[in-house]
Amino acid sequence: MATTTEQEKLILSWNAFEQLTGVLVERIGNQHFDVLLGITRGGLTLTAKLAYRLNQSRIVTAAVRNYNDDNQRLPEPELLYFPQAYIFAGKTVLVVDDVWDSGLSIALVCRLIRQAGGTPLVATLYYKPGRSKVTGQPDFYAAETETWIDYPWESDNGN
Repeated sequence: MATTTEQEKLILSWNAFEQLTGVLVERIGNQHFDVLLGITRGGLTLTAKLAYRLNQSRIVTAAVRNYNDDNQRLPEPELLYFPQAYIFAGKTVLVVDDVWDSGLSIALVCRLIRQAGGTPLVATLYYKPGRSKVTGQPDFYAAETETWIDYPWESDNGN
């Protein structure tokens, strides 16, 4: 992939994002989803891109915060917003986030979807198996890493 590592960071360019999204779309294949759910903030750009690539117009978001205002990691993810349960009843939901790091945010969202009567499947650009604190892994992911990722939409890295 067209990425570079700089001081233990994976610097992701927009071109690399496009390539990884293509890999993810191939791995998703013809899987059917009724709804895409993007996890804020990191999952929003990927959710929008996947919505176009998968021809899906039913999109919702869940707001989950992992860091406080001082950029310190919270002990547990904080749920700020979740859609109404009826949206998920009897539906297959593709849960989208940029990375499965600890997996705690994704696990929280998936648990709420199941409680609402839905079936979650997870898609991420990156999976960090060595950092995961929950059982399982994403149903679909483009690449594995253990490195911090600097996405093109979250900084002014010039890519």
